[in-house]
Amino acid sequence: EQGVSEEQAKVVYNTKYSDLSELKASLEKSKKVLLQIFAGKRRSARHEKFKGSTKDRMDLKKRSGFGPITDRDVQQALYKEMDCMFFALADAEKSLIPQSYVYDVWLPEFVILYVMQVEEMKYSDAEDFYASM
Repeated sequence: EQGVSEEQAKVVYNTKYSDLSELKASLEKSKKVLLQIFAGKRRSARHEKFKGSTKDRMDLKKRSGFGPITDRDVQQALYKEMDCMFFALADAEKSLIPQSYVYDVWLPEFVILYVMQVEEMKYSDAEDFYASM
């Protein structure tokens, strides 16, 4: 009996992280968590670093990105959805927060939550997986 070929594994892997409708549905489910992170009601090391020193924020930029989501069209659509979420916040809530918050905090947090879901991992393992991309 032969196992899954490397090519088959790549197809499954790419499908998991390129299905825009699945990602959007997951983002909708994750919205509450992301808003809690933004409001400081849910702990996030990225949120804390973002609100820290300039050095902390620059370090965070090095650890941001789409991780396993490699399809450019999917990346753009997903970022646009998050950007809309950010702009829907009340002006007073975001007045001192640059738009880079979406890329540096929300995007990694969402991708980690998505990895947890599709790979059935706990947060720390999903974060390691994300960081390895």
